[in-house]
Amino acid sequence: MKTKKFELLLGGAQPQKLSPDAMMGLHSLSRSISEKTAEDELFETAIRRANEEELRKLARFRLDSAASKYLD
Repeated sequence: MKTKKFELLLGGAQPQKLSPDAMMGLHSLSRSISEKTAEDELFETAIRRANEEELRKLARFRLDSAASKYLD
């Protein structure tokens, strides 16, 4: 769903006057945007609103949670 919204913002599924490389990059970007989890979106929102101390805590938490996913 987010991919379609992203394409609409660009002017449709096939924006005019873009090179094949630019189109490939845009499709890659739209895929990465659409694959974000709710946790990723919450984390990015928190980063935008946080001060330095909170950012350090968030970064530490993010590293710990990422490490635990791979170690489990």
